[in-house]
Amino acid sequence: MDIARTALPCRFPLRKLTTDIAHRHLEPLGQQLRTTRRASDSFRRLAADEEGSSGWAWGGGGDSDSKVSRGRRSDDYDSEDSGGRERERKPQRGGRGEASRGGGGPSGRWGTDSGGFKGQGGGGYGNRWEDESREKLPNVRDDVQGQVIYGVFPVLNALENGRRKPYALNVLESLDLKKRKDAGAVKKIFKLAQELAVPVVKLSRLDLNLLSDDKPHQGFVLDGSDLGWSHKDKFEPAEKAMADNNGVPPVWVALDEVTDPMNLGAIIRSSFCLGATGVLGCAKNSAPLNAVVSKASAGAMEVMQLYSTGNLPSLLQDAVASGWQVFGAAAGPEAVECRDCVVDKPTILVMGSESVGLRTNVRRSCTGMIKIEMGDAKDAQSVDSLNVSVAAGILLHQLVGSAKRSSSTSHVVTPAAAISVGAPSE
Repeated sequence: MDIARTALPCRFPLRKLTTDIAHRHLEPLGQQLRTTRRASDSFRRLAADEEGSSGWAWGGGGDSDSKVSRGRRSDDYDSEDSGGRERERKPQRGGRGEASRGGGGPSGRWGTDSGGFKGQGGGGYGNRWEDESREKLPNVRDDVQGQVIYGVFPVLNALENGRRKPYALNVLESLDLKKRKDAGAVKKIFKLAQELAVPVVKLSRLDLNLLSDDKPHQGFVLDGSDLGWSHKDKFEPAEKAMADNNGVPPVWVALDEVTDPMNLGAIIRSSFCLGATGVLGCAKNSAPLNAVVSKASAGAMEVMQLYSTGNLPSLLQDAVASGWQVFGAAAGPEAVECRDCVVDKPTILVMGSESVGLRTNVRRSCTGMIKIEMGDAKDAQSVDSLNVSVAAGILLHQLVGSAKRSSSTSHVVTPAAAISVGAPSE
């Protein structure tokens, strides 16, 4: 009972204390909010007065769905402002569209009718952000006349082989030959550019990054004509192909819709370095010959002639009819180990795409299937295949080596033959 008597009178001082705290702290906050709102309204009125000269029009604030902002339509004529003063009737520029709600604000989104912000914020710009009369800023990409390639060796091979018409050589303005390990190749680039009368333009690293799409340009970006595929519709007979290749069976690489430019560039590089006779691609659903391919090939794309066909299965069937053998790269029980393949006549190696491999019609056009012997991995289910460019390099090494060995053994002269042909009889 004593506790109840002492606790009951304590409620009234506590409630009074809470009220005093609320009036002391919340009332000044409310005054600040009202002052801020009055300042915002004054700024809107000032902006509305200046809209004729500046071109900006403010929409009304609030959360209402009405098209009227404080008694005025923002897309109509104004007769008077909020202070009652008469103003000249002039059309507002870029007012809110019919679909906007309230005035919009920075927290809203672009309106579909007028191009201004659309939302429920407290006031927003009513006209479009784009100013058609504003002059467009210069961009280094606007000066490109053809196709750009970047990197030291792609640029060097392009200038050496002359398959492209060079328009301009863009060089890093802070280039220092003393700090470069490829100073010899760099000097050769400048010498070829001088001999070919190619304009040399010094640019900043930022501009070179824009030209190369932030790829490793090594300080050189060449602007030149486009480089495309050459059309091929048939293979020559096997006998003629052997004679044209000095008796060595030629080995071609055919790509069945390889779409990754990095893989395409790596295959071109391996084909050029390992001694493949040519590279054949599909006219459709294949990676284009662009700067990425040239860079991935280390400039081999600028040297090696590349061919394409519109109907790869038909071309392979014609090649088989002309005495060629066609090997398709595929893993399966019918495939033979590449080390067991003997290349004693013209051969075409067909590589499938990254996702589905060889198409059914292409597979049917092959005379046989070859595969790479894989190692005994602990978990073969996690990674069970090689990249197409890596597989092409391994298979090419085996086939080209077999072709050279077969040509050398066919020209070996036995001792008995030497006696019968050239040695005098006893």
